[in-house]
Formats: sequence, C-alpha cells, structure tokens
Amino acid sequence: MGCRTRRDVVKLAIGAGFLACAGCGGGGDPGSTTAIAAGKVADYSVGALLSFASWSLFVGRDAGGLYAMSSLCTHQGCDMAGVTTATGPYCGCHGSQFTATGSVVAGPARSALPHYAVNVDPATGAVTVDGTTPVAQSTRTAV
Repeated sequence: MGCRTRRDVVKLAIGAGFLACAGCGGGGDPGSTTAIAAGKVADYSVGALLSFASWSLFVGRDAGGLYAMSSLCTHQGCDMAGVTTATGPYCGCHGSQFTATGSVVAGPARSALPHYAVNVDPATGAVTVDGTTPVAQSTRTAV
C-alpha cells in the first residue's frame, strides 16, 4: 500500500489509464485502455463494495445499480484496495476516509474518488469497467 509519486497522481488525475487490461495478468500495463473484467452481476449484492487491487479499483452496488471508482486516495495516491471500514475506503497512509460511493468523510483528502463507466453484458451478466471513461459520481449501471 505504498504512496505514489506526485507525477503518478497527476497522471491519474488526467485519466492516464492506470487500469490494467484484464488479459495482461496481475498489474498489467498501466497505460492500457482495455476494459477490465470485474466478475458477474451475481457477485454484487446491494451494499457490496469489491476491491480489485491489481487495477486500483473498487466496484460496488447500491440501490441504483453498479458503479466503479478508483481505489487511489485523492490526497497522495496511496492505494486503498482491500482497505475499507464499515462506511467505505480508508487510506492507511494519512487517514483519509471515504463513503462507499467515494465521497470524502475525513481528510486530508479533499476530492471524491473518480468514477468510471461500468458495462454489463445482458446475455452473460459479465461486468466490465472502462477506466478510460470517467463518469459522474452519481452514475449507475442498472442491473
């Protein structure tokens, strides 16, 4: 759970494609623009927030549907994948806390976690995340 450099954070903030492609294996190419496989709709019950450490990503489901957001803290880019509290992600580097949908609860982070487009294949229920397409924090994919 190491902190990123200032350059890394800037790249992420401008959508530099930090998400790895699903077929590249763990970690993959950080410059990839390929959609990320994130399981099946059946993997997500309402209230779920799953962590994908290999892609610095959280995928969750609430009453509105599925959503995806970065697991990199907006303070200094520490990866919070796998580190959540009862209310949402927690940054072990400097103590920032976020809601399950990425809003800041406690600083030093000042910005919400960026969200990305989620797609569901209606035939198979496969969930994919497009890390190159930022969306509003309120955007949900109905399931």
